[in-house]
Amino acid sequence: MFADYLDARSPRDIAAALNKKALPGPRGGAWNASTIAGSRKRMNGILQNELYVGRIVWNRQSFMKDPETGKRISRENPREEWMTAQAEHLRIVDADSWARVQARRTERGGPQAKRLATRPRNLLSGLVKCGRCGSGYIVGGHDKRGSLLLCSRMKETGLCDNKRMVPRADVEAIVLEGIEEKLAAPEVIAEYVREYHRMTRELHGTSAHRRRDLEKQLGNVNGAINKAVDAILAEAPSRALRDRLTTLEAERDQLEAEIANIVPPTVEFHPNAANAYRDKVRDLRKTLASADEDSRLAAQEAIREIVEKIVIHPRGLYKPVEIEIYGQLAALLRISERAAGPQESGGVLVAGIGFEPMTFRL
Repeated sequence: MFADYLDARSPRDIAAALNKKALPGPRGGAWNASTIAGSRKRMNGILQNELYVGRIVWNRQSFMKDPETGKRISRENPREEWMTAQAEHLRIVDADSWARVQARRTERGGPQAKRLATRPRNLLSGLVKCGRCGSGYIVGGHDKRGSLLLCSRMKETGLCDNKRMVPRADVEAIVLEGIEEKLAAPEVIAEYVREYHRMTRELHGTSAHRRRDLEKQLGNVNGAINKAVDAILAEAPSRALRDRLTTLEAERDQLEAEIANIVPPTVEFHPNAANAYRDKVRDLRKTLASADEDSRLAAQEAIREIVEKIVIHPRGLYKPVEIEIYGQLAALLRISERAAGPQESGGVLVAGIGFEPMTFRL
């Protein structure tokens, strides 16, 4: 791997070659580029593993439990806390090859690469998926039409048979056309509003049911507190009785707090919200062509809110690919509020309401 990298082969090329030879990866699965290249920040991956030059490094990370999810998560320790020890008997890469590989990696990962990684580079970055394996599409080449998108799994590992490239500009144009023509249609917005009201009615019912259960529990706790108080007044209280009363009062306070926190969902949905959404969607294409960088970024953000994913299905050699656009209509409120002001629309944002995937040929 070190020799191939120094021979100007990329980590993707190396991973693809290993997979073609059916050589298992570190955990028995397929090789991919990240396994070989690793993270420059965490200094992992095959090409950065100092164990291969006879140096053991530990205490790179600390592990802790996420209090919300209960999952074990890692946190990188500062470099000054890392610990090393020489183990020359473990060396399998000579010092010269190691130094040249690190120099090449430093050269290929300069300040420009870091700057470009801070935000999505293109309108649909990270949203285009392969219809065969589900992996994301990345830039796989260029021609007179501009950048060509290709399945990342096919490019990095060679394990997907979808070799079809599609012009990024054409995909973006189809997505904009679909959003403009389909999502601004009155019947689509009307269906969203109907679904919105249906879900708010369900939320109302759930909140009311929850409140009734809590109020019933609170009544039982208050009854037990009253009995305990009567017993205390009737005779000298025991320690067990005092402890029981303290527990009941704490339970009462918790139930009252939960009841107070139940906020019934707002059902108001101002008609101007739908109108503002329709106007905003129809202006997105024009705004993207604006000379104002801030306006372009705002339009790009709005489109990425609407579009959940774009799936590209190859249909055979020389046949047009099929493109499916999936999205969320919950962006209706977010976009309309930014366009018309929060006073023009109100209500609880209902997540998860999607539109039927739009299908196009390219």
